[in-house]
Amino acid sequence: MKQLFTIVCLLFFGSAFSQPGTIDNSFGDAGVVITIQDEYLESSNMVEQPDGKIIVAGWYRVTSRRLILIRYNTDGSIDTSFGNDGFFISDFRVYDSVKITLQPDGKIVATGNIVTDFDIFVARINPNGTLDPTFGTDGYTQVTLTYGSKGRAVAVAPDGKIIVGATMGDGNIQDKFIVLRFNANGTLDNTFGINGIGEANYTPSTWMTDLVLRPDGGIVVCGRGGPAGYFMVTAFTAAGNLDPSFDGDGILLFDFLDPSVVGFNDLYALEIDADGKLYALGRLSTNMVSIRINPDGSLDDTYGEDGLAVVELDEWSEARGATFDDEGRIVAVGLYQSIPNAMVAVRLKTNGDLDETFGNNGYTIIDAEPDLKETANDVIIRPNGKMVVLGESAQPYTTGHIVLVGLRSGDENPTIELDQSQLHLKVFPNPVSEFISMELELGQLTDISLTLLNANGQVVQTFVDRTNHAAGIFEETFLLNDQINNGQYWLVLKSGDQVGTVPLLVMRK
Repeated sequence: MKQLFTIVCLLFFGSAFSQPGTIDNSFGDAGVVITIQDEYLESSNMVEQPDGKIIVAGWYRVTSRRLILIRYNTDGSIDTSFGNDGFFISDFRVYDSVKITLQPDGKIVATGNIVTDFDIFVARINPNGTLDPTFGTDGYTQVTLTYGSKGRAVAVAPDGKIIVGATMGDGNIQDKFIVLRFNANGTLDNTFGINGIGEANYTPSTWMTDLVLRPDGGIVVCGRGGPAGYFMVTAFTAAGNLDPSFDGDGILLFDFLDPSVVGFNDLYALEIDADGKLYALGRLSTNMVSIRINPDGSLDDTYGEDGLAVVELDEWSEARGATFDDEGRIVAVGLYQSIPNAMVAVRLKTNGDLDETFGNNGYTIIDAEPDLKETANDVIIRPNGKMVVLGESAQPYTTGHIVLVGLRSGDENPTIELDQSQLHLKVFPNPVSEFISMELELGQLTDISLTLLNANGQVVQTFVDRTNHAAGIFEETFLLNDQINNGQYWLVLKSGDQVGTVPLLVMRK
């Protein structure tokens, strides 16, 4: 029996049609913010404050590299009330690995490594952009180990202690994953691991890149390990020991992959969902990859192919940063190796498939400065549903800029809400095959238009064109244009200078 689906939609009104993965022109200059200093800039990651302002971390080459933080207002302009006209630049020299996170009190915690001795540093910056003198010595702590080390990721635990993930050398051109725990005042927590440090004993050429905290207080880090460049994910207990409940010994090494795709592969980003499942993202051979791992360290075979979702675009690509949207889908950003490189954003369904309703068949290429090489390193989804992508554009050794790009997610929250008693719309059936019926209830004399837009925001059919309608019920059935193919569309109601949209699925017989 043929089923009719009726959707009663309270229309939310905003200023523009929202197609997922397209540029958000309300952010910056037509969706793009490019920050240029007198010397080279490189981005790493960003955090969003509760008030919607964004803090970006990276390094800044003056005569040598320095940690730099920049705070942006919600519209993408630089917040000059932060630091020195919007910028915090450290006095101490750093190398190329800096990351930040936000404490509940608004203070910013940063990690990386001091370039002179390759020591790990942890710094805390006040919300106004000055070093916090109550932390460490003059605002930062420096940890000297026997061999060089790099702080690569940082998180703040619910009890206020600071967790840093790092790579540590062993004096033999080998490295190992380590995690460090600091007290709130910047001292190492000697109750954690051995003298504040937990380490993974698997040492061949490991390279740590990101970490997440588990609900039980455990820590998971990811990166690369082994002479062949295998993916590696390592779990520690809350006490700083390797977690034997994770893949038997705490170390998940992807040494089982087909040798034809094993090479200089990398994992760059690690996320954890509400069920405790882990998502590790990076590059497998020449393709972006997203891996879903169960809490016990086994691969989730309901995701992608045996736990690995390989994203095959038409060019070499890799994920550098990721986050979840409200529906549990992964949004990943990174590198698209065109000539020169561009930034890329993709959205994956919860089973690992590309979400083809996003961008152009699942991905968006961002080329903010076409003459420079560009890479995206992080992405956030704001409370209003819009996305901000952080990247950089550079010409090696001469020019480096920090780039922020606003994208629409398709799930933006409304800016104006009208009560159902004033206006509501019924659309049926939905999905629609040939005929579509509409019932519009108007609370007052209103000038309206009803059009159908495709996934690219183009008008494909006009049903009502700027017609005045009195208060009451307006009903009509329309025949869909026979040139409209199967897919996702948007029914757009315009009233004055306001616009409301309703999703409509076309499924031809």
